[in-house]
Amino acid sequence: MLTRMSSISVNGVRIGYDLRGSGPTVVFVHAGLTDRRSWEKQLDHFSQDHRVLSYDSRGHGESELGEGTYSPGRDLLALLDGLDIERAIVVGNSMGGGTALEAALLEPHRIESLVVAAPGLPGYQWPQSFIEQVRTRVHSQIDAERRKRYLEGRGEPGVQLDRDIAAYVRAHIEWMVAGPRRRADTLDPEVVAGVERMLGAHLRLTWSTPSTARVEPEVDVVNRLAEVTAPVLVVNGREDVPEIQEVGTAVSQSIAQANRVDLDDCGHLPGLERPERFNEVLTRFLASET
Repeated sequence: MLTRMSSISVNGVRIGYDLRGSGPTVVFVHAGLTDRRSWEKQLDHFSQDHRVLSYDSRGHGESELGEGTYSPGRDLLALLDGLDIERAIVVGNSMGGGTALEAALLEPHRIESLVVAAPGLPGYQWPQSFIEQVRTRVHSQIDAERRKRYLEGRGEPGVQLDRDIAAYVRAHIEWMVAGPRRRADTLDPEVVAGVERMLGAHLRLTWSTPSTARVEPEVDVVNRLAEVTAPVLVVNGREDVPEIQEVGTAVSQSIAQANRVDLDDCGHLPGLERPERFNEVLTRFLASET
């Protein structure tokens, strides 16, 4: 039984990862609100009969932020190269779902199958209704001038930065993690605390560290979804933001070998919020693909 908790250079950036277990390889790619710690219950469960890998995307968890443009899909593939993994099942949540789809278009032979939960899509044009929700429910929590400084990585450590991070994180929990129809206090306190730690750490790094790092996918994922040949399972939380659920619908309808599972009483982070249900869904999918 192999267990490794380490870091590796990926396209010139140190990336933190966990690798454990033996058997078919399953790679877990986290959401933008979290880091690899969000997959702990999946790694504990699936490492019993799989080799499982989770890693921190740039600027999250224990991974460096880096400089210049980069492709998340290329980072994923380079990580597989660095760990001598030729082919894998990839499970991605939100931003991680978009990364998984990009990798599947870049090198289809490397991706055995995909599970994308509340998937993001690189290059997707959000409707005005979604942009307005971001503005009123999240951005409005912070003074516009301070937010501009934070986005440039010029935040100064101190009480004000701490307060703004806490307000921003709380707004995301109330809007996206819980979902617009639920109250944040209905969530498991451990889920809330976990997102506070993970998203808070990401913001503290990116808001106070000047960097030229910028995501630039290599392929037009939105318009090439039909080219994904791997079997795909879309997992949707019925309490997620409706516009995000529409992205999941677009993915499931555009890919020939795609199916969809909807989870009741679940928001944007199914694997973290409802780990037992998510693990059951993933177990069934893995069994169907072997």
